[in-house]
Amino acid sequence: MTKHTQKAYLFAIIVSLGGLIFGLDGGIIVGALKYIRVEFNLTPSEVGALVGAPNFGAVIALMFIGQVASIYGRKKTLLLIAFLFLISAIGSAFCVGYYSLVIARLLGGMAFTSLGVISMYIGEVAPSHMRGKAVAGMIVSNTIGFLMAYIICYLFLIHKNSNPEAMAQSFIFSDTHIWRFMIGSTMIPCIIWLVTLFIVPETPRWLMLKDKFKEAEKVIRTVNPPEVAEDVIAEIRANVEYLPKLRIWEQLIRLFDGKMKKILIIGFGLAISQAMCGMGIISYYAPIVFEEAGFGGNSAAFQTMLVGGAGVLASIGTLFIVDRFGRRMLYIAGAVAVLFAHSSIYYGFHKMSYTISQDSIVQVQKVDKNLDVTPLQNNLNRSFSNELKFKAFLRKNYSKKILDLKSSVLIKATAVFGVNPMLIVVAIFVFEIAFFLAVGPLLWVMFSEILPNSVRSIGIPAFKILGSIGVYATQQLFPWQLATFGSANTFLVYAVLAAFSLVFIIIFVPETKDKTIESIEEMLIVKK
Repeated sequence: MTKHTQKAYLFAIIVSLGGLIFGLDGGIIVGALKYIRVEFNLTPSEVGALVGAPNFGAVIALMFIGQVASIYGRKKTLLLIAFLFLISAIGSAFCVGYYSLVIARLLGGMAFTSLGVISMYIGEVAPSHMRGKAVAGMIVSNTIGFLMAYIICYLFLIHKNSNPEAMAQSFIFSDTHIWRFMIGSTMIPCIIWLVTLFIVPETPRWLMLKDKFKEAEKVIRTVNPPEVAEDVIAEIRANVEYLPKLRIWEQLIRLFDGKMKKILIIGFGLAISQAMCGMGIISYYAPIVFEEAGFGGNSAAFQTMLVGGAGVLASIGTLFIVDRFGRRMLYIAGAVAVLFAHSSIYYGFHKMSYTISQDSIVQVQKVDKNLDVTPLQNNLNRSFSNELKFKAFLRKNYSKKILDLKSSVLIKATAVFGVNPMLIVVAIFVFEIAFFLAVGPLLWVMFSEILPNSVRSIGIPAFKILGSIGVYATQQLFPWQLATFGSANTFLVYAVLAAFSLVFIIIFVPETKDKTIESIEEMLIVKK
């Protein structure tokens, strides 16, 4: 590896730490959610609003982040994003109520634009032969962030559940404070990212657009060997000098010009497809899904941690295949796997029923001797054909607070599986691997490649706005969907959406492997 390649990877790794912070911020709410829900007595809609708040904040920020990146540069925009992540972590840990927590997370959501700006940065700095791998590295960092969050939450829960009575009196591990310390743990990585961002240079394409040619050439020569650097300089300079200096609203007009229709179809279509594939629910509600499948308590947290580990391994695998097999084939394979996963999860939940037996009562008492089993004893040998009927029974006999904390114990004890429950577990792992091996990283690779230089600052945020709206909708609706339709029907909906996404990818997604941004522009722009 040459010193130029080492520099390119160093810059990519530093800016990609934003993906790690993104994952930490998103993943930490997974473990904290149960205790936040009890602390503020939240309804399913309020849970959805809390989890979805960051993506709502991202929608707001995406409306102007392109202009910020265009005017002030990619580096300064990343510094702003890092600062927002830090303020959000502090505000969330020290919030005084539900609404202040939502506002703090919404503020952090404005920093969720990091993935778009990171992919923009890498796409403009990394040499073409390593661009796909470098952008995919951002997703590796993102999955590591989620895994770190899951591990942090699991360690907190293991310690808390090792001696529940003693931990209830502990300041850190009490139900009231444990979630604050979980969230507060993200402050240190935020500070590290903010500091290291000062090392990276501005992107050469932005510098040339601002007539800072000498600075741009210096960056290009830093990340490219001499025999390549001069050609890259000439190509970018010719492209930039050909382009008029467009204001942000002029870029927006150009983006929606008829010549860009192929790019718009691909960009908006992929953004919607990813949002509707269900990543927002698997990443943020995994413990709930595992509990619904009969894996309660520490088991749900442990399974979630393993899912995070699978995501990391899959995203690392992307680094070795994204520039070897190309984008299109991997995208199709990933979409097929997502469809299989959702269909399998639907089938597993569809075959579940619930029976109150003497053995189930003993199991409940064994797990939690303080949980009142009188309602179960009064309904001995009663069966429920689906989870909606069983949950209606539980709501009539237990308080909301008890169900928020203990429903997993009751579900695990009474669940009767029509198929092996590991089908659901395996399907979730298949989904995680498919998403982080293909669907997730390839979205950002495509965004960084299909947009011409003239509209890049507005194009990536525009595509991401639609995607963020979709993710927000799924996160907001998922708790309500579970309560209203049940797990089986909820995942049936996502299976249908996955089928539509697969058809779209087959029809519209082109191959962009080993092509320069300028040559991809030539391929996709409609000639008039």
